[in-house]
Amino acid sequence: MAFVNDTRGLGGQKEIMNLMQNHYSALVNVKSTLNTRQAPRPHVSKMSKRPASAVNGQKKLEDALIKNQQFAEQRETFKRLANLKNGGTDSKPPQTFGMSKKLLVNKRARANHFQHEEHLKNLASLHQRINMVGSQLDRAKNPHDPLSNPVFFFKKGGNNQNTSLKTYAQKIQTNLEKRQKKNQEMTEQLMSQLSSKEKQMLLRPQSAAPIKH
Repeated sequence: MAFVNDTRGLGGQKEIMNLMQNHYSALVNVKSTLNTRQAPRPHVSKMSKRPASAVNGQKKLEDALIKNQQFAEQRETFKRLANLKNGGTDSKPPQTFGMSKKLLVNKRARANHFQHEEHLKNLASLHQRINMVGSQLDRAKNPHDPLSNPVFFFKKGGNNQNTSLKTYAQKIQTNLEKRQKKNQEMTEQLMSQLSSKEKQMLLRPQSAAPIKH
């Protein structure tokens, strides 16, 4: 029974030594497959090529292919390529070579005005939120608003006979108009202090415009 070739066991170690000994014995007794009495052949680069005429019928076959009309376009192509003169090498820099510097300048300009642009964006967002104060969308967030969520009805009491839902809505509408007028005055005062470019950025179209009611 042969052991597995494994060095972790005595049987495996003995089997490895036997294989190594048999291998060395085979190398000593190996027979040469080369004929050392024969001179080596020359390299292929030093051997002369056989002409086409040396092969029986090869010359006639090549002449037939050259004269064949099926390969007329290929012959014309090779002829023009052989007669083509080598053109000069254009070593001029490409037209887009300086565009990287322009991109770098724009990147630096954006980095320098980053805080100012963020301030204008926050200002535009604040301007939008102020205009939405008291709107239908803003009142809908309040579950106790009687106009957007008219669940509870006003009951006339003996002390205040003029209290009703209609008069309450008129009061809210009046306060909303006053607030919008005040916001408009603050906006005009703020716009007078900004440049034309800053005004254009501030008054850019917003994605969430206030709902008109």
